[in-house]
Amino acid sequence: MREAFRTLVGVLRSLRIYYGNRAPRHAMDTLYRRFLRPGDLAFDIGSHVGDRIASFRRLGARVIACASSDDKLAFAKRHGADEGVNYASEDLRDGLKRLGGEHGIDVVYDPVGGRFAEAALRSLARLAYEVPPRILITGSLYLAGHVLSANGTAPR
Repeated sequence: MREAFRTLVGVLRSLRIYYGNRAPRHAMDTLYRRFLRPGDLAFDIGSHVGDRIASFRRLGARVIACASSDDKLAFAKRHGADEGVNYASEDLRDGLKRLGGEHGIDVVYDPVGGRFAEAALRSLARLAYEVPPRILITGSLYLAGHVLSANGTAPR
């Protein structure tokens, strides 16, 4: 119960900052506009917070959320996520493959890394499409190592 309350307080604080104040909202949109195009299918690993979902939606992207509970996914969907994967009850890679379909996912935003990194990278759209897939990594050296390895250069 205490963890749920702390999560709720954090979510409310985040929503107040990003929805109630235009400066951070504008800054987020400016940053994400460099990675997102209208119509993109974006996967946000930490999407249960809600601030990035709102920004992605304002920029015209469709959003796949991922969370560890159905309650967090319901929250994400109420705040703009189109689809969701509960990685506690469904394999993340299978869920992303199902939601990405033949095309795959255009943009992956991953502030988490760890066990989610490989599933996120393998869900990306193929390079044969007109616009190549994009990965936005924030604060995750683990994921950066996966990206370097996928490109044929081993991380040191």
